Amino acid sequence: MRKHALVLLAAALLAAACSPKPSLQNDPWLELPPAAETPVAASDTLVYDLLAEEPPPPPEENAVIAEPDLPVLDDLPIASAAPPPADATPAHPEAAATSAEPAAAATPPPVETLSPEPSAPLFYVQIFASTSRQSAEEHALEADARLEQPVRILWLDAFYKVLVGGYTNRNEAVALRRALAEQGYKDAWIFER
Repeated sequence: MRKHALVLLAAALLAAACSPKPSLQNDPWLELPPAAETPVAASDTLVYDLLAEEPPPPPEENAVIAEPDLPVLDDLPIASAAPPPADATPAHPEAAATSAEPAAAATPPPVETLSPEPSAPLFYVQIFASTSRQSAEEHALEADARLEQPVRILWLDAFYKVLVGGYTNRNEAVALRRALAEQGYKDAWIFER
C-alpha cells in the first residue's frame, strides 16, 4: 500500500512539473501603478554629500555605451629651460640691461598657492536614515518644506542620512535638535562631520 501511494505521489509531481506554465507577462496584477509626481523642494534643490561610493543606478534600456578612451591633444607649450637665478651677475653689463626687460615680460610671475586650512567640524541634526534613496528624498523634501534650515542628504555607511543645519558651534545644533524634537522629530540626534 505504501509503495502504491508513493508511486501515485511521484506521478502527480511529475505531471505538475511537466505541465506548461501560464505566462506572467500579461498578468494585470503585476503591472506597476502610474508614477506619482515628484514633489519639488522649497529650495528647488537638495544637497547630496557622498562620503562613500554610492551604489550604481540600475542600467537604463536606452543607455549609450561610452566611446573608448580617445587621445588627448595637448596644446600647451613645454618650457625648454628654467630662467636664470635673479642674483646671477651677467658677463656683459650693457647686454644684460637690454636683455633683462624682454626676459621679465616673457616669464609669468609665480603663482602663489595657499594650502587649505583644516576646517572645523560641522554639526548637523540627523532626522532620518534609510537604505532607500527614494525614502530619504521624500523625508528631505518634507523637511525642506517645513523647516527654514538647509536640508541635505548624506550617503555614508550604506545609508542615506537626512541632515538639517550645518553649524560650527555644537550648542547651536543642540538647540536645533530640541526645536526639531518639539516639531515631531523625536529621534533626531547630533551628527558631527
